[in-house]
Amino acid sequence: MNEEIKEKKSGSLLKAEEVYLFTLQISMMLKAGILPSDGVALLEAEAVSHREKKLLADMKEVLEQGKPFYTAMENTGCFPEHALRMVQIGEDTGRLEQVLTALSQHYQQEHELRENMRQAVVYPAWLAVVIAVVTFVLVTQVLPVFQRVLEQLGSGLSPWASSLMQLGVFSKTGAIILAILLVFIAGYLFVNSRSPSGQEKLRHLADLVFFRGALGLSVSRERFSSAVSLSLASGLNLNDALDRASLLVDEVKMRSRIDQCRTYLNEGSTFSSAVERAGIFSGLEIGLISAGFKAGASEAVMLELSRRSHDQTEDIMSRVMSRIEPMLVVFLVFVVGMLLLSVMLPLVAMMNAIGS
Repeated sequence: MNEEIKEKKSGSLLKAEEVYLFTLQISMMLKAGILPSDGVALLEAEAVSHREKKLLADMKEVLEQGKPFYTAMENTGCFPEHALRMVQIGEDTGRLEQVLTALSQHYQQEHELRENMRQAVVYPAWLAVVIAVVTFVLVTQVLPVFQRVLEQLGSGLSPWASSLMQLGVFSKTGAIILAILLVFIAGYLFVNSRSPSGQEKLRHLADLVFFRGALGLSVSRERFSSAVSLSLASGLNLNDALDRASLLVDEVKMRSRIDQCRTYLNEGSTFSSAVERAGIFSGLEIGLISAGFKAGASEAVMLELSRRSHDQTEDIMSRVMSRIEPMLVVFLVFVVGMLLLSVMLPLVAMMNAIGS
């Protein structure tokens, strides 16, 4: 690729949803017998945003120079490295249409996965912020008023409420420090989101923070089976498919299992046996893999396993959400209830004394 092409960049990395839509559209056009250059030109004519038009115009210009399709994608600087390499393999093996179709399915699942992650994090986070704000206002603004009223009536707050109010006074300073810290974190996230390398770092950070335990294993299985299906659709052998899968999986344990699977495969084991011995899949999944590979439907069976893992991931996230939300609500009810009791009980005692 010459220097002129290298200097042209269209912007930051595309989101998984955008890669999914682009690869889906191009694969449909290839299936209809439309050349990639003509397909990109059609998409450019229908593009709405300035960024999309520039990206497609850059691609069209490179394709008109007779360059390969993956070079046109690479020129934009907007496509993930994994997508570029798979498209290159697809062109080299003459299976570009199949690769683009498989890529669209892969990034569709990746988009749905990240949307589920966002929903699983954003809603509980906002609920926690609301609970924190309500509690902070009650402790620092409402309780002092009741304390002054009760002191004028010759009583006072309960020891629990007094301790909580003192904690609220100290929390004002903590809240200021926390606000400054959150501003720095937001600034760091914003700066990193402006560059391709920064976006990749944020994606890996999110995966490391949120995808642990059973959820992390389910996500890793989904990415593993999707990557193997995509690689097989591109004409790669199983060893190369495992190499590609290892690049897409962030969990250390799953990478170790993929390495073990490769070792068993090189020792002469079948793929289903190697996957089972490595602990990547078990039970019914192994039978499905064995039957699929014997029937010559290896790509389809790995794609089906990816879908099954995707459904399992959604189920785990739903269970996590169903536990977090009630816990936060119960905490809020507990705090508000204790504050009301701390205020109302002295008033009730004083009313009883006056009545007697």
